[in-house]
Amino acid sequence: MDKSIIVFEYFTGGGLNQTQPDSFPTVEGYAILYSVIEDLKKSGYKTITTLDERFVSYCKLPADEQIIIPIGEDPLEKLKDFFGVVDGAILVAPAFKEALYRVTYFMEKHGVNVLGSNSHSVLEASDKRLTMLLLEEANFPVPKTKVADVGEDVDDVRLKVEEIGYPVIFKPTDGVGCSGASLVKDYSKIPQALNLVRKNTKTNYFLIQEFLDGFHASVNILTNGEEVLVLSLNQQNIKIKPPPKGLSYQGNIVPIIHPQAEKVKKTVKKLVETMNGLKGYIGVDLILTRNEVFVVDVNPRITTSYLGLRKISKLKLGEQIVKAGLGLKIPKKFPLKKGVTIISKLNLQPNKKPPLPTKNIEIFYLPNQPKNFLVATVYGKNLFEAKKCMKNFRKNL
Repeated sequence: MDKSIIVFEYFTGGGLNQTQPDSFPTVEGYAILYSVIEDLKKSGYKTITTLDERFVSYCKLPADEQIIIPIGEDPLEKLKDFFGVVDGAILVAPAFKEALYRVTYFMEKHGVNVLGSNSHSVLEASDKRLTMLLLEEANFPVPKTKVADVGEDVDDVRLKVEEIGYPVIFKPTDGVGCSGASLVKDYSKIPQALNLVRKNTKTNYFLIQEFLDGFHASVNILTNGEEVLVLSLNQQNIKIKPPPKGLSYQGNIVPIIHPQAEKVKKTVKKLVETMNGLKGYIGVDLILTRNEVFVVDVNPRITTSYLGLRKISKLKLGEQIVKAGLGLKIPKKFPLKKGVTIISKLNLQPNKKPPLPTKNIEIFYLPNQPKNFLVATVYGKNLFEAKKCMKNFRKNL
């Protein structure tokens, strides 16, 4: 098979086919999977993917080969027939339950070229506790952090909180998309924050971190393991609430201009040097204050902001991801078209169909989910136009 790539996405591809997957990560995963496959095909690659049988009737993918995964069967075992003939695999999976690590390790063990970070660096990035330790040892600015056991009683946790000082953030070390994280402003919220963490983690510990009052951003990079190319600096829309609601990811603005942009570039270059094995497309979550760039999370995979980035890229993103994943030369600059994109996680009213997409609005939606989420990406010639377009779109939901 000539120039062929496996694209495996965990939520839609059968990674959770013995349980009911969460609605938003599944829709988000579908959006990323569809977009990556489409971009690879534009770059001349044949694509192979898996699809959970429950999504067959409404997940329409442009893949050349689509392997249907029955409930209870292992999608990775189903892909084995292709391992010896593909050029590589692009993997999209969460840190939760070490999913991305397990998938990456499986591919490596069977001799597949993983077009992304190796399993060692994925494991480091999937555990926020390990990530913070690495960053601290390498003299990155990090928020004051304490590690607590999920089984600790409220008073023991309180003592750790008071060492940092209120307000603090409680968050699982294996959380995805803000799940399980919440803002704790005083002692009365500790029991609820503990319960929220416990419901959203599979590990025995969690982080208590100083609340940083800054600008929530993310940066997308490509790296071949040595060179680092910044693709875009983005705004993250994060709702910050105390428990039981907690933090929630709402979307991105791609790209943005920020006075800390040059410092961000230096930070991510140092990050790649520090975390050996990072490769391919990486998303890094940041908090930007007046004087510092804080790395909050490292996502060694294609992230949601990709949905906006692909709309304004002048280069073929699929081709560049493959090159970086193979360790080949990557461009020194990443030219962007004029314009701004806004990606939003939105709720659709029950029993209502989403509006039709337009030239400047792309919509991903899966019916028959427990919660009626959709992911919308709008494009505008500038931020004002993009915001106006998104505002009008929301009115029709």
